[in-house]
Amino acid sequence: MATLNLTGSFSGQSPGPNVDWSPGGSSMSADLSATDFTETAYLSASHTFSEDVVVNSVTYSLSGSLLAGGIASATLYIDSSAVGTISSGFSSSGNVVFLSLVGRELTVTIQVDCSPYSGTPPTLTVNYPTFTVTYEPLPVLHNLGVNF
Repeated sequence: MATLNLTGSFSGQSPGPNVDWSPGGSSMSADLSATDFTETAYLSASHTFSEDVVVNSVTYSLSGSLLAGGIASATLYIDSSAVGTISSGFSSSGNVVFLSLVGRELTVTIQVDCSPYSGTPPTLTVNYPTFTVTYEPLPVLHNLGVNF
């Protein structure tokens, strides 16, 4: 098996009245609200393989910070599952749920959003994730002289 590391980037967010994300060079940030969730942000990476492959697994690793002191009172969600409350620095890793392999083009995506923050709303920064892909080449099939 081979391993490939891909760096994700901001690929969009859900439209709506909630708190918007501001994408930057290596991270995105949002000024949290005391009443509204953030929009759902989509963080993606793509890769074109030089040969046909079977993807065995894709995981993500991501970190960030919440610029606030005191209690952990905002909840971070990845792919609609709570990964825990945050109050300062945080990190998370897990399996990628959304992936597409069409021909030799692989696209992987995670969704990130955050709950309202009770208190003076701070700024949440999420560094773009690293995706780790394990894969193996498909065996080359030969015509062994058998014609159908």
